[in-house]
Amino acid sequence: MTSSGAREKRTFAASVVIWLVNAASLLLASALFSGVVIERVHMAFVAALVLSIVTLVVEPVLYLLTLPITVATFGLFTLAINGLALMITARLVPWFSFSGGFWERLGWAVAASLVVSFFRMIVHSLLSQMRLIEKQ
Repeated sequence: MTSSGAREKRTFAASVVIWLVNAASLLLASALFSGVVIERVHMAFVAALVLSIVTLVVEPVLYLLTLPITVATFGLFTLAINGLALMITARLVPWFSFSGGFWERLGWAVAASLVVSFFRMIVHSLLSQMRLIEKQ
């Protein structure tokens, strides 16, 4: 769900495309995994917007606080951070949730974040090739 960390310049069109892809990938994750629950389709678009804000504001703080464990796990702990970002999003968006106890919800959130990250990576690559995203 995060990019390479380098600053990038995006066009408005690229931002809208990424938002739509995030919403679609959340819907796909909901269809693939029984523990990812989106009760209203339009809430996927709200969740994608909130996820973008959480990714922008909260994830950098989480990365900084968990840097030692992230380094010790060779970056694998970023999966948990991405899952936590989705869990925060689910707390903020009605009709979007993960089922089960905390650890089960974290597992569903990590699985959903893999789906979101996969599609976002593909679209990010395509938008870069189309020069709608430029590294600064």
